[in-house]
Amino acid sequence: MFTEINSASDFICRYLYKLEKDKIVVFKNQLIQLLSQKYNSHWDLSNPIKGGAFRSITIIDGRIDSIILLAAQKAGLDVSSCFPSDLIIWCDPYNVSYRVGGDYNRICNIYDENSTTPVKKFEAPKKTIIEIKPDLDSNKNKNQSKQIKSGSDNNGVSKAILVN
Repeated sequence: MFTEINSASDFICRYLYKLEKDKIVVFKNQLIQLLSQKYNSHWDLSNPIKGGAFRSITIIDGRIDSIILLAAQKAGLDVSSCFPSDLIIWCDPYNVSYRVGGDYNRICNIYDENSTTPVKKFEAPKKTIIEIKPDLDSNKNKNQSKQIKSGSDNNGVSKAILVN
């Protein structure tokens, strides 16, 4: 059950890329906890499709599933504009799939136990430090374009420097 819930949570978190990364991590942990509690008595390995409607996570006509809203509230996030207007995620034993749009759109797998394709995981990016160097001679460099130099330090922290 954990693999399926984690896969669904990773997928949902991909829609939150514009929000604060540390809050997305809190959101994901809250969502995993809430889904685990909800699915605990509705998870039948011998009959995976039983309870599928109960386990579905839906966004229909822009109305976001209450479990997503609760996790967002606990994480201090506003997710109201992050998702497509129609999205359904089915989290079943051995399989997690989704459909964006109406009834006639394609259903795609996020996780399938029988698949050889690895599950893509959400990872919060490491902190980024941006340093802006002042223009010491503004008349000389007025019409020159700016350049960004980037790299990372020994701790894996990304750094970007705006230079003239």
